[in-house]
Amino acid sequence: MSLSWGAVIPAYNAESTIARVVAGVARHIPPEALVVVDDGSTDGTAAQARSAGAVVVQRPVNGGKGCALRDGFARLLVHPPDWIICLDADGQHDPEAIPRFQQAAAEGRWDLLAGWRRTDESSMPRLRRFS
Repeated sequence: MSLSWGAVIPAYNAESTIARVVAGVARHIPPEALVVVDDGSTDGTAAQARSAGAVVVQRPVNGGKGCALRDGFARLLVHPPDWIICLDADGQHDPEAIPRFQQAAAEGRWDLLAGWRRTDESSMPRLRRFS
C-alpha cells in the first residue's frame, strides 16, 4: 500500500529561497499537498511559493513558526495525508532527504519520525536547541 504525503513549509520573508525549496519538495510530494504558510512576510514570499507550484496559506501578521505550522496542518487536514513532513523555507532542510523519511514510514513501525542535523549548535537559540 502506498502512503500519501503532505508537506508544510512555514515561511517568513523567504523570497530568495522559497522557490528552490518548493521545487525540491515537489519532486517527492504532490503539489496539492505541498503547503507554504507565508507568516506575514513583507516581501514576495507568497508570490514566489505560488509560482513554484505550492499551495499558499497567507497569515496577515507574523505569528511565529508554531502558528504557521498549525495553519499548514489545518490546510492539509481537509484531505488528510498519511504523513506530513515539515521543512524550513530557508533551505536548511534538504528536500532530497524526503525519500529516506518515506522509506522509514513505509516500514510501518513508526508513528513519528524526526530528522536531526549534526551541527554546531553554539549560535542556535537555547529554546531551539532544547526543542
